[in-house]
Amino acid sequence: MVEEVSGCETFEVAPVPLIMNFPRLGRYTLPAGTTKIDVKTGQVTIPGESAPVEMYSAARMDTCKSFLIFTDAQIELRAYLAGALVYTSSVFPLWTRSKLIEFDYIEISTDYSVSFYIAMSNVADAMASIDPITNVAARHIAQTNRDTQFTDALVTNATENENLSVTISKPYITNIAIMSVQNLYYRLAFYSKDSFGALEYIGNIDFDLPTEGDPLNSLYCMNVHDITFDYIDEDNSDEIHMQLVNLDAVAKIAGALGAVQFTVIYGENL
Repeated sequence: MVEEVSGCETFEVAPVPLIMNFPRLGRYTLPAGTTKIDVKTGQVTIPGESAPVEMYSAARMDTCKSFLIFTDAQIELRAYLAGALVYTSSVFPLWTRSKLIEFDYIEISTDYSVSFYIAMSNVADAMASIDPITNVAARHIAQTNRDTQFTDALVTNATENENLSVTISKPYITNIAIMSVQNLYYRLAFYSKDSFGALEYIGNIDFDLPTEGDPLNSLYCMNVHDITFDYIDEDNSDEIHMQLVNLDAVAKIAGALGAVQFTVIYGENL
């Protein structure tokens, strides 16, 4: 706040809202690892990049008091002020606003690549007046159980079928992420019924972890985002019928040593 004096009268003038955002337009695909955002310098340090990237801003700020974040997959956020950790939280898809903290430095950690956008302001209520950069419908998250699903041993081209429960009857898939103990080449095929017949096949997504995956903490991760895949649930079971195919020359191991987990983000076809 700024104080001004006119004669004997003292009054406060609200600070002018300043906005910093990254990227300037659209979204940025952050790789696995930890991205660091320095408010004072306006620089974003991204894993694998040789030099920091500049945030878009009309002016520099010493601290921020609010932020707006878009992410299409779960990330971990840590905020600091003068070197001290002041806030830590998981951030889930899609849009998150906060005006609860003051910070000058942010770390964003993710297990796999994510589509990302952030805007920050020196004014606590500034984010309420910012519209998201795209129209966003309600999103839902479903996750397979790595202890009970896709636990079979699979030689090359062998398959395992599982059913993933969802909360709506007409889902469309926008994001699928995999976390795997083994560094293998998988295909995830989708069927309209839990009988998994040849005529019930809908489509598939490949997860070539040796070529495209991100190794992190003894796991192999890959995120396929910005897709629009209309799923057809012909048996009206409120399930997504999924078939895992091992396309690798190396066999998938049974149980925990070959554990695989999928996270699916989906919306509803009205």
